[in-house]
Amino acid sequence: MRPLETVEEAEAATIDSMSAELIAAMERRWIVADAATAAAELATLAARHGVDEVMVSPIAGSYESEPTDAAPGREQTLELLAGELDAAGEEPPGLRRRTQT
Repeated sequence: MRPLETVEEAEAATIDSMSAELIAAMERRWIVADAATAAAELATLAARHGVDEVMVSPIAGSYESEPTDAAPGREQTLELLAGELDAAGEEPPGLRRRTQT
């Protein structure tokens, strides 16, 4: 295991065709959107599968200038998503938000 690449490292990396195909296949299963769209897509996903809980695993890289012992991009992703769900005033159908304690 090794640390994730920084944003700068990822931007500079070259990707071969096999890796590009793998990435494209994985991206079809991801939700990549602004907070409002992501919240709606999560609710749709939960309803489609008949579940009342969805685990969110944010993927956001850090810049070289950011601390290596934190994940500000991931934290911001969760804060924006939670803010969108809170702003709705109610939980979207099929989606129940729970925080880990």
